[in-house]
Amino acid sequence: MWIPNLRLGVIATYILNTLIYWAGKREEELTLVKSSALYCCADEDPTHGDDDDDDDDDEDFEDEVDELEHYVPIGDWQGLYFLAGIVEDQRTYRLSKVRESELPPSHLLWLYRVSSTEDLATVFGVATGFSRQPRLGNPTRTNNRRPATTDIEHLRRDEPPVLNMGLDLRFWQTMVPMTLDGVEVARDVVLPRHAEVEEVRELDKQVSKIWFQMLSDIVDQSPNRRGWSNPSYVTLSKRKRRHVEAKHFQTFALPFTHVVWKVTQRAMNWENRVFERFFPPKGYQVPANSQNWQSCLYLQRYQRLMMWLEPGHGAEQIRMALRERFSMLWWMPNASEERMWKARKQQTMTTQHILPEDHTGGGVWILLNSQYFNPARFVVMLLPCSVDLESSDEDERRGCGHGRGRNHGREDENEDEEEDEEERGMEVA
Repeated sequence: MWIPNLRLGVIATYILNTLIYWAGKREEELTLVKSSALYCCADEDPTHGDDDDDDDDDEDFEDEVDELEHYVPIGDWQGLYFLAGIVEDQRTYRLSKVRESELPPSHLLWLYRVSSTEDLATVFGVATGFSRQPRLGNPTRTNNRRPATTDIEHLRRDEPPVLNMGLDLRFWQTMVPMTLDGVEVARDVVLPRHAEVEEVRELDKQVSKIWFQMLSDIVDQSPNRRGWSNPSYVTLSKRKRRHVEAKHFQTFALPFTHVVWKVTQRAMNWENRVFERFFPPKGYQVPANSQNWQSCLYLQRYQRLMMWLEPGHGAEQIRMALRERFSMLWWMPNASEERMWKARKQQTMTTQHILPEDHTGGGVWILLNSQYFNPARFVVMLLPCSVDLESSDEDERRGCGHGRGRNHGREDENEDEEEDEEERGMEVA
């Protein structure tokens, strides 16, 4: 999907720039000229006059264009430019796959003035979620204003583990949606009367990516405190934000500066009401005026998978596998249909609790899973920036408040790595 997006962007930029200056004579620029303009043979241009008083620069440019199979721009050698076959795909715009272009990726690197595809991803922020980060007043603030969250493939050093959900053992059939229209459909394509049926493979891998993408998106969309110079509510380090795991949601040591928390009344509310906020049923439409949800990459991929799965049994099997994982989480944002995150003041003292206890302002609203929370056993606490989650004691990780210090945790670094490996093994199993 990258290349059609990038071609559209560089062609649109060139069309605007030609109002000011001609393109250069490099191979990349000449190829861009040919890809952007509406061309015809020089002898067939009805708008071309007989005026031979062109200056030397124009003659040199015409000689270069003649090398391109003797094609010239229509419109008295000035060029007639247009953009056709533009398709909206996943909230971004690209050139139609039917339309052929001669702009190879190596030319795009030069035209965008970058040296690698990694730098290109930063320049082209819409398709991948990357963007040039604005200079924030506080380095801990999250950039949650982007049109799409960042793919975990660009955040993690390793591939997310494939969870054993038992989905690969089944035979899945999908209903292919008939979404092709306009320039996306070749003239010789005949749409079937009924949607074709295809087989879905590696569903464990697909759903696992959606799961880990959700965990990352939740942290990525977390709110900032008011005031440009104030830090974010999240106290996780940047390294941990890039590698969010389920264990960050399986603790009552909450990684925030200020929290307004409450406990779900029944376990069924967690597995049904809370779960459906994050994994809605097939056919659900995200409200147009909602916050956070439309920017979540995991939700886009999840809904795309739901769209392809057959109604009823197939889609519900996926949701059952996700619900089983979701029920193991200890806390989640107190989300609503309008937004994933809320950062407000405490509204009631009967069911809501605030941390720190002497805080009179607002905080992020958190829901605790009543299946795991026992006030006689656990204490809800805030995880400060100085506490390393991986190197802390199990009691501290679970929110009991009797953990060892940071230096002690470094002494047991090898032991913690072994525990992390065991946790990964349990997740895969």
